[in-house]
Amino acid sequence: MQKIKIIIYVCLSLMFQNDILAQDKNAHSQIPISLSTYLSNVTKGNLEFIANQFNVSIADAELEAARVFADPEVAVEYSNNEDWKVQLGQSISTGISYPFSLGNKRGASIGVARTQMELEQFVIEAWLQNLKADASLTYYAGLRDLQIYQLQEDTYKRLLQLARADSLRFVTGEINEIDALRSGLEARAQQYEIKRIESALTNSLLNLSRLQGKQPGDTLYIPSDDYPLFRQELVLSGLIERSLMNRADLNVAIKSNELSERQLRLVRAERAPEFNLEAGYAYNSLVRSEISPAVAHNSYSAGIVIPFKFSNLNKGQILAARLAAEQSTIIRQDVENLIITEVIQAYNVYIAMDKQIENYSRDLIETAEKILEGRTYLYTRGETSLIDVLEAQRTFNEMKMQYYQIMYDYASAIIELKRSQAIE
Repeated sequence: MQKIKIIIYVCLSLMFQNDILAQDKNAHSQIPISLSTYLSNVTKGNLEFIANQFNVSIADAELEAARVFADPEVAVEYSNNEDWKVQLGQSISTGISYPFSLGNKRGASIGVARTQMELEQFVIEAWLQNLKADASLTYYAGLRDLQIYQLQEDTYKRLLQLARADSLRFVTGEINEIDALRSGLEARAQQYEIKRIESALTNSLLNLSRLQGKQPGDTLYIPSDDYPLFRQELVLSGLIERSLMNRADLNVAIKSNELSERQLRLVRAERAPEFNLEAGYAYNSLVRSEISPAVAHNSYSAGIVIPFKFSNLNKGQILAARLAAEQSTIIRQDVENLIITEVIQAYNVYIAMDKQIENYSRDLIETAEKILEGRTYLYTRGETSLIDVLEAQRTFNEMKMQYYQIMYDYASAIIELKRSQAIE
């Protein structure tokens, strides 16, 4: 019987040793990173943000292109009145023409291009505001998942220590074989749970690398800051006023409305009367014909070409531009209403979470921890069962994970409240 006990003890010890080795084998190199450093890296390295910045440069180049003036046209013509034998003479002429528009089409094109560039600047600003808010949420999600993993890891270490002690107590005859095997199985089951949570944590931390524009690898960035605190007296009317002043997406809607109006002006300018001014010079050589001789001479010409724009009878283009301008006005009003709604919703969520944080007491966690420590102590003395220890451990873990989730929800409420006002 003693030999069987020793064999079981050796098997349990090897099982626990293999668990530890398996955990160490899958370790990643970790780099702690603060929220400010992380957001700075996101601003500088996020590949999607860098790609979108090209839209501003493209719009600036199109503005430069819109400043170009219309090109004049030069014509050169050579003529020979008849064959060389008759000798009626030759002539060479040159002319230049330049188009003019009474609708200032160039100015309208510059206005459209400039407004488009300003619109792209507001678009990238709005995109950056949302990027920072989403990156902050990702940061605190990683912090929450990291804390949950550390909690489960501590639980595993506690159960592992308990299982090792039980294997020794089984050899000495203090507990039976069932209790020794049960504590060992609980430790192994917890190890499997850690593996599952570790996978979720790794995926969560990989998002931190991606948002910084870094390729996934063996290095993981670990959040080092704690959850934020936001203790301010908030007035809803002031929040709404600040959001209408700061939100870049409202500026996008306003600038889009302006762009539609300028495009309408451009359509009207393109339909305005146009004409070409022309000037020419010709040289006629000496005519040696006996029938109609003529001396060599120069001639000059000037004129105007006025096209008949029958295409202006079709009002479809200008009607479409006018409807687009009216549509953008309505969209602008809708965006303003949406912003006000988002501010009110974010304010309500924050107030609810702030009250929940205020009412939530860490004494509950401390009490659960004391119960766990007490149950563990009593179990080692043989005064309570393993089920009581496991139940105390489960209660403690639930309280801690609830706390981590509440803190993440609180941080999320703060971020969304700041996002609604476009402040950092």
